Amino acid sequence: MFLDDERGTASSASQALAAIDTSPVSFAVFDRVLLTVHPADCSVRDFFQNRLSQLSQGGPTSVHKAKEPFSETSGAARDDEEDHMGISPSLIEEHHLAGLAHGHRTEGRGPSRLPPSPADLMLRIVNHMVDSYLDLRRLLTRQLGYLQQDMLRSSGRFRHWHALLASRNTLHMLEDICEDQRSALQEWIDALEDWPVPTDPMDAREREVLRVRSRDVQEHIERVLNHVRRLETSSESAVQMHFSLQGSRTNAIMRTLTVLTAIFLPLNLITGVFGMNFDALPLIHSSGGFWLAFGLMALVVVTLVWWFRRNRYLGD
Repeated sequence: MFLDDERGTASSASQALAAIDTSPVSFAVFDRVLLTVHPADCSVRDFFQNRLSQLSQGGPTSVHKAKEPFSETSGAARDDEEDHMGISPSLIEEHHLAGLAHGHRTEGRGPSRLPPSPADLMLRIVNHMVDSYLDLRRLLTRQLGYLQQDMLRSSGRFRHWHALLASRNTLHMLEDICEDQRSALQEWIDALEDWPVPTDPMDAREREVLRVRSRDVQEHIERVLNHVRRLETSSESAVQMHFSLQGSRTNAIMRTLTVLTAIFLPLNLITGVFGMNFDALPLIHSSGGFWLAFGLMALVVVTLVWWFRRNRYLGD
C-alpha cells in the first residue's frame, strides 16, 4: 500500500491509520428498491455501480433495462418523498431490482451473480465495507509492530508518541464502529426472523439465503472486532513494557550513581582528615606521607570495586 510498508516508518504508520476513513451509510430496504444515504464521494457506491453494470451486461436481467420503466412510474412519487424527508437527492442512490421478479430470479449466492433482492444487495454492500477493514489488518499489524519495536529499542529515545496515541484513538474508534455495526446487524437479523413465513419455495429459499448471508456478515464483523481488540491489547502491552524498561534503566543508573558515591565517600573522608589545620597530624611532615595516603585511597577503591562486583552491584 505504501512504499515503505515492509520496514515501516512513523510516516507510514500514520498513513496506515489514516486509511481508516469512515462515513455513516443508511439503508432503506423495500420490496424491489434499495435506498442508500451516503456521502457524495462514496467509493463503495461507485464499486457496486460498476459491478452491477458489468454483471447486467451479459443477461436479460439488466439493471439499467429494469430501471427505466420503474423510474417512469415512480419518479414523481420519489421526488415528493425526498422533498418531504428533506434528503438531498445527491446523497441517495437507488438500486432498482424490478427486473429480478419471479420470472427472472437468480440464486445470488456467488459474487458473480446479480443479487436476487434489495436485502441481499444491502448485505453485500455491508459485507464489502466490513471486508475492507479485514484487508487493512495486515498493514495495521505491520505498522503498529514497527511502532512497538521502535518503542522497545534498547538505544535511543522513542519520539513517536503522537503517532502511537493516534493509533490507539483510531483503534478505539474502529472498535466503536464495529460495535455499532454488530448491533445494527443483530437488529436486522431479529427483524428478519419476524417476517412472515413465505409459502413459495423460492421465497423460502431466498429467505434462508438472507439468513445465511446475514450470519456471514456478522461473523466478519466479529473477526474485525477481535482483530482490533488484539491490536489494542498489543499496543497497551508495548506501552507497559516501555515504561517497565524505562524504570529498569532508571534503576540501573541510580545503582551506578550509588556505587560511585559509596566509592568516593571514604576517599573524601581520607582527604578531609589530612586537610585539617592541625600541626601534629601523622604523616603530615613526612616526605612519603602523600604516597602512603594515595596508596591507601587506591586500596580502598580497589577493595570497594571488587566487593560491589562480587555482589553484582556493578554490571559486567
